[in-house]
Amino acid sequence: MTLRITTSHNRNITIINVYAPTMNYPDKEKKAFYSQLKDTIANVPAVDKLVLLGDFNARVGHDYNTWSPVLGKFGKGNPNSNGELLLCLCTEFELAITNTYFQHSDNYYYSWEHPKSKRRHLLDYVITRRKDLKNAKNTRAMRGPDCQTSHYLIKTTFKFSIKPVYISKLGDRKWQDRLQLAINSALEQTTDDSDSPEQTWDLLSRPVFSAAAEVLGYTKKRNADWFNENHQEIRDVINERNHH
Repeated sequence: MTLRITTSHNRNITIINVYAPTMNYPDKEKKAFYSQLKDTIANVPAVDKLVLLGDFNARVGHDYNTWSPVLGKFGKGNPNSNGELLLCLCTEFELAITNTYFQHSDNYYYSWEHPKSKRRHLLDYVITRRKDLKNAKNTRAMRGPDCQTSHYLIKTTFKFSIKPVYISKLGDRKWQDRLQLAINSALEQTTDDSDSPEQTWDLLSRPVFSAAAEVLGYTKKRNADWFNENHQEIRDVINERNHH
C-alpha cells in the first residue's frame, strides 16, 4: 500500500507499507515480491521524502561493517536469507534501516517473540532514504499498545525539514517585473482599517497571494488524487467493516 501526503511548501512524503513473504515461501514468490517493491520505490519521485515500513519477515542482523550505511551500529542478532534480500534492496536504493540507528534495550528493540522457543527477533522495520536519516529522531518497539497481533508496534519519530519548491519563473526578470506590478496594483486597492496584527496580515496577504496566483499560476498535478476521487467508496467500505 502506498500513501502520498502533501506537506508544507507543496512537497510530498511517500509512505510504502508492506507485508513480505515469510521464510517458508518459495524463492520464486519472494523474488516476485521484491521485484514489485523495487518498481514501486523506483516510481517514487526523488524529491519526495520516503518512508518504507512494515513486516518484512526478515532478520538483518548487526554486521555494520559489511552493510554500512544501510545498518547502524546498534543492530542485533543474526541475519537470514530474507534479511539479505532486504539489505540488498536498501543498498540498491540508498536506504537506511532506522531501527538499527538507535540504542535500546532488547525490550524496545525486538518486535516479535517466537511462541515456542521464546526467542525474540526484529522483523518489522521503518526505512528511509540515507540522505533523510538525520530526520529520524527515534525508532523503538512499543510494549503497551494492543494491536491484536503477536508483533509489537514499532514507533518512529520523524522531523522532516521541508524546503520550499523553487519557482523557476521568478529567475526571469520579465516575470519579476510582472509580479511586482500586479502586487503593487493589488495593494493600492486595499485600505488598512484593521484593529489587530492578524487583520493587517490578512489584508496584506490576500492581495499578494491573488496577484501571485494570477501572474505565476498553479502547478498542475500529473496524477489525480486517487483517495479523494474514491473517497465515498472507501468510506462505505470502512463503515461496513466497522459495523461487523
